[in-house]
Amino acid sequence: MIRLLITDLDDTLYSWLGFFIPAFFGMAEKVSALTGINTNLLLEEYKEIHQEKGTVEYPFATIHLPSVKNYYHGLDETQIKMSLKPAFDTFNEIRSERLHLFPGVEETLRTLISKDLKIIGFTDSGELNGFYRLKMLGISDVFHRIYVSNYEYRIPDHVVRDCRIREAKNGKPDPELLEQIIANEGVDRSEAVYMGDSLTKDIYMAQKAGVKCIQCRYPLSFDAADYYRKLVSISSWTDDVFKKETALKKLCKDEQIRPDYVVTDYTQIKDILL
Repeated sequence: MIRLLITDLDDTLYSWLGFFIPAFFGMAEKVSALTGINTNLLLEEYKEIHQEKGTVEYPFATIHLPSVKNYYHGLDETQIKMSLKPAFDTFNEIRSERLHLFPGVEETLRTLISKDLKIIGFTDSGELNGFYRLKMLGISDVFHRIYVSNYEYRIPDHVVRDCRIREAKNGKPDPELLEQIIANEGVDRSEAVYMGDSLTKDIYMAQKAGVKCIQCRYPLSFDAADYYRKLVSISSWTDDVFKKETALKKLCKDEQIRPDYVVTDYTQIKDILL
């Protein structure tokens, strides 16, 4: 009997790539229009800050870009934020247009909890981004607990933390972390299922932890290869991270890592779990 679903968030419940890339690049183009700074230079500087912070989701990274600071020389951070407000508004507007749950997600999650199945969120995103998106999408209440990344950016002291949030000391694909989450929830691994979109991060981790896993492979409405290339151009991944990812892909191929189940529609997990 399955008692626990541990689910990835980004690109599993909603398309992170599908909203973030248009929103981020729209913002960068607006910054360029406001300042006259070349967009390619902005992107290079964004990448440096993202690698320093370990994430592409670093709030207000724009005001720390060297070219932006030079352009607004003499202004403090608050004044720069106000001057760049149209760019930040552009990001928020595009995000609002494109950030949506995949079809059937909310209905399925609410059906699962009505059957006394506990749902845990597990993401490499930070608290301010990962949990905030669940609130925006109106489904934060279905989660019993949410494990988030402890990357360098710290949430402001005035932000009230939700008591369900836990920081994961290591990120994916650490199988020990998944094992610890299951132990924390007081169930046997045979009573848990893990769900995610990435073979190297999600499925590999679940297989190594001895946990049944579901891989989601949804049809997309955008060119994923093009969006991924754009993501790489501003990525927080260092050369070492890329090398590890390449090695992990080879390992997954050599060891024939495969999910126990594949779904192309989120509602299909009801047939697996119930």
